[in-house]
Amino acid sequence: MSAPEAYPGAVTLRASDGTSASVVPALGAVVSSLCFPVAGALREVLFRHAHFGDAASDATRGGIPFLFPLCGRLQRDGRFGEYVCDGRTFTLPIHGFAMRRPWRVKEQASDRVVLSLDAMAEEGYPFMARLSMEIEAQPRRVLLEAEIENCGDTPMPFSGGWHPYFLTPDAGPGKGGVCVRLPARQAGRYDPSYTHIPEWSEPLPSPLVPTHPLFKEVLHRVDSGAVSVDWPGLLSLELRAELDSGTPFPFWQLHTEREKPFVCVEPWSSPPNALNSGESLLHLAPSARRRMQMTISLASARAESGR
Repeated sequence: MSAPEAYPGAVTLRASDGTSASVVPALGAVVSSLCFPVAGALREVLFRHAHFGDAASDATRGGIPFLFPLCGRLQRDGRFGEYVCDGRTFTLPIHGFAMRRPWRVKEQASDRVVLSLDAMAEEGYPFMARLSMEIEAQPRRVLLEAEIENCGDTPMPFSGGWHPYFLTPDAGPGKGGVCVRLPARQAGRYDPSYTHIPEWSEPLPSPLVPTHPLFKEVLHRVDSGAVSVDWPGLLSLELRAELDSGTPFPFWQLHTEREKPFVCVEPWSSPPNALNSGESLLHLAPSARRRMQMTISLASARAESGR
């Protein structure tokens, strides 16, 4: 993988203990690197696809992209990407457009950056949304806070969230040894289109490992608490995601690909296809704003402490 500094316009943030995060404004304000101090050195915890630096690519890049105005896929009457609003049909790609547009830097310091995506009515989204993102490197933690503003004169429906790709180790048990712990109260198994959940059932046993046959086949509904990702014998990360009222994100999605060394642990405000179904869809009145926040913390580094 290329070093984060190789990406044009990348901004690298550093905390006092060496914790660092790199952000690429031109590539959808995606976080390209996140390093924590482990065993006396900085350890990279994010995965990047080979096409990460290709500005012409519309594929999800890896790192930590921001999802807006939808999470997951859309489908209407068997046609992927479509939804209807006020009697008109629109099309959006998986996870929306925010991660596919260049952002600009508004403020920058050694440990903090504020980026923005100016209000525009997208071809596939007929609302004037202004987005801003603050990213801060803190000791053993990175904070990501997004603000969504409705700059139009009609109510604005949307979903939002993040899509962290965590690098899994090659040595030892490899990806199969990584554990994800979720405080889920229900699990919803997708239909073949990954846009509809026929029914919700009891949660899957926690922790989950990427080799579990249903690892990426269900959406998890949660009420509270943190989600953790554990690399046995090495480190453990804790993820918390909240809406502006302090309410935990209600849904988490897990994902992996068989031949790729990563697991995704994604907080979503709404299920897939919410722009069609309306399920848990968020709405903003004209001139209103909404905030979302995610923190990723180094909960423990066993190799560092010798345990």
